[in-house]
Amino acid sequence: MKKYLIIGSSAAGLTAANNLAINNPDSQVICLSAQNNLPYNKCLLTDFVTGKKNLNDLFLPISEKVKIVCDRAISLDVKSSTVQTKTSVFEYDKLLIATGSSTYVPDFYKNILHCKNVFLFNSLDDAINLKNHFQNFSSSNVVVIGGGITGLEIANVLRQKNFNVTIIEKNQIVRLLHEKLAAKLKSILNDARIKILEDTQIQDFVINNDYLKKIILNNEILNIDILILTTGTKPNTQWLENSPIQLQNGYVVTDSNLKTSIENIFAAGDCALVNNMINNEKIINNLWPDAVKQGFVASNNMLEKNTIYPGIFPNIVTNLNSKEITISGMCDNSKKFIELNSKDNYQAFFANQNDVVTGYFSVGNNQKNIAKVRDLILQQKENWQELC
Repeated sequence: MKKYLIIGSSAAGLTAANNLAINNPDSQVICLSAQNNLPYNKCLLTDFVTGKKNLNDLFLPISEKVKIVCDRAISLDVKSSTVQTKTSVFEYDKLLIATGSSTYVPDFYKNILHCKNVFLFNSLDDAINLKNHFQNFSSSNVVVIGGGITGLEIANVLRQKNFNVTIIEKNQIVRLLHEKLAAKLKSILNDARIKILEDTQIQDFVINNDYLKKIILNNEILNIDILILTTGTKPNTQWLENSPIQLQNGYVVTDSNLKTSIENIFAAGDCALVNNMINNEKIINNLWPDAVKQGFVASNNMLEKNTIYPGIFPNIVTNLNSKEITISGMCDNSKKFIELNSKDNYQAFFANQNDVVTGYFSVGNNQKNIAKVRDLILQQKENWQELC
């Protein structure tokens, strides 16, 4: 009997486990989860906090052939094909590493993590803690540290619930985005009366009775009821550091089959480095749909179906202040920039030195353009005008 072991039970891990169970029902499929919850959809955590979704709406379907074990992997022995956990040892014939990522907390903020009104936002436990705290406040001063997409989305939904929201970012919001587009997002959030402090360094904190009360900036002091840290992510791969698995900045390096440097071990999801379809460079992935695809491809290859993962096409669709935002491809300051502006629609195209389209950004209902944009970028075409 084949023994399949999956470390991680989120998008990539659970997709792989279900696929293995369906296609090899006589095998043993064990899915290890470091969390004590049933597998859940992380994309719905914000809706859960704001009351749009109930707890049961978050849980994901699990094949009856899949055994979920709540235990944390602590080491890997490739010679004996075993994984040591906190409580046991698991054998495998094929292994999938899908341990995801967790919030990266810079050292500067570690001395406030004990405060009862300071929260992370990466897991269901984080969301439950935050929701329970919100129930004690009808109108509060919320500070979000970190101006990435996650920070902007959290700030947006909390403002809709009538919280007073400030975003503090030490650089520019959405740091890798072209500065003009970052300014566009800032304007949209300002229209929602979300205060944004860019290029801002926090000097100190005032704590009283295990509650964070004030944030001291260079020229301002902020009163605070709730602080949420969205300061980036780090891969959950510390348990692999003494193994022969090839890591790069903590992420598991994979090939086009999502195989690692060890023959019978695969990786997928937030902890894996995969190909960027645009430039074929290795990049990290934090998007749920891509993790699902990777879990499917990796498990197919565990079943020896020789399935190629084409790579990630970077694409983010979100909603800020009731405006749909689309970011596709590569939209950074190194590219040529073309703007098209109308009353209800804003579009921007990016091109390299050969005028080949590399990225697309829009505000408004432009979902119909995403497939066309993808084709333009991947086929290295110049005729962005056909999207106008």
